[in-house]
Amino acid sequence: MQGSQPGPSLQERPRPPPISKPKTSKHNLTNRILQESFEVDYYILKTGNWEHMKMAAVVQIFKTCCSGPLREHSPEMESAIKGFKHQSERLKDKIYEGFIENLKIINLSEDYREVLFDILESTSEERWFFVWIVGQILRAWQKKEESASRKSESSKRERRDPLAIDESK
Repeated sequence: MQGSQPGPSLQERPRPPPISKPKTSKHNLTNRILQESFEVDYYILKTGNWEHMKMAAVVQIFKTCCSGPLREHSPEMESAIKGFKHQSERLKDKIYEGFIENLKIINLSEDYREVLFDILESTSEERWFFVWIVGQILRAWQKKEESASRKSESSKRERRDPLAIDESK
């Protein structure tokens, strides 16, 4: 893992403060809890007390920038290893590098982009925000896959015998 985050002119401005991962159960990390974690003077000033920039938008931009690299490298994930956090560092680094490249080119103002890179720098210990974003994307893909699978099974049953009563419901 790299120590500093690439981003707009980090040498010319104060470093963002470290932000620890909020203590919640694994699936209960919400945009509100995330925002509360960043309610420190540095981010209050940068975001206009989160009025000029919303945490939901930050999460959405991170997901957008991460989805492509994650999809590209997901075949390399060890399926027997549950969760992204425990995958190989090499794989996580490849996905992170693609994510960073996408953040550099996404159509945003430089001020907005600077705050996004600051957030990544603040959460660089174990890259917890990035790891959480990847987990959110993977869970959404899994739910979508399970939903499609259920619909497929349902339509197969109906095609076999449209008048049959489905007693499994």
